Amino acid sequence: MSYDPIIELKFAAFAVGQRAKVNDLEQWQVDEMRAKAERYIANPQDVLRRAVIGFATRYELDRHNPTQLYEIGTALVDLVDTLNVPVPPAQDRKDIYG
Repeated sequence: MSYDPIIELKFAAFAVGQRAKVNDLEQWQVDEMRAKAERYIANPQDVLRRAVIGFATRYELDRHNPTQLYEIGTALVDLVDTLNVPVPPAQDRKDIYG
């Protein structure tokens, strides 16, 4: 199995999101995740990159508010979960999907 930096970024985002939900997150963890997103994903319109940078920005504003941390952590974890759902093969087949 080969190394995939996007999978590393997804794991980092998931871990940061979970830590935010329980209010156990430090600035260096957010900075590290953001640096990975900027290093691994060149396209500024990429969904994962935008979510990570958006989370980092919101964290700077809301890091002392546990309710907000829970909300932004949940949003980040949900996005990573959604990105991990595989696309079913042969979606365009009429004999299977109608």
